[in-house]
Amino acid sequence: MTGRRETMDAAVAQARAELGAPVAGDTHACAARYGFTRKQLEHWRSAGGGPPYSKIGRLVRYAWADVDEWLRQHRVSSTAQEARAQ
Repeated sequence: MTGRRETMDAAVAQARAELGAPVAGDTHACAARYGFTRKQLEHWRSAGGGPPYSKIGRLVRYAWADVDEWLRQHRVSSTAQEARAQ
């Protein structure tokens, strides 16, 4: 029985390696990856203004490429530039 389990574990490990890194994550993963708080992401989803996300039923997912693009769009070089934008 142990041999079969080891074979299955190895197959799963190989499949995960072939898939590569995930391209999206949930609220907790997004917060951890980008340094946001979970509450901040929840607020942005409710009030608007945050990174784009997908919602499938109750599941919320952030595509890393979308969050990266949203961050690029919100880059500023000084606080004066930020004040003019608002």
